[in-house]
Amino acid sequence: MSTQTIPQFTPAGRLFITFLGTFNSGDRRAMSGFISENYSPFAILQQSPDARAAEHVALFQQLGRLAVRSIQQLSPLEIDVQAESRTNGQSVSIYMRVAAEPPHQILELVLS
Repeated sequence: MSTQTIPQFTPAGRLFITFLGTFNSGDRRAMSGFISENYSPFAILQQSPDARAAEHVALFQQLGRLAVRSIQQLSPLEIDVQAESRTNGQSVSIYMRVAAEPPHQILELVLS
């Protein structure tokens, strides 16, 4: 399913909406808090919330706020988003996969 509207009623869609708002804030504390609250324990073991937040802040400083261009809901647990920097027009791919069990924590989030 490809749509311009974020599928907010799926686990991946709900978390993506929250992620994008947090990313677009540019606030390192907010990003670290989002990661601590929404990433799976395994994902946090792979990289600490502070380290992930630092990467997101660096990307935000490069790109600025992101605008969604297209969305492909791969499943209720996976979403692939094409976004664009509002600052310089650079394209960004965002892939998110969340756990099947509530609270549907993030297993994987890739920005490229």
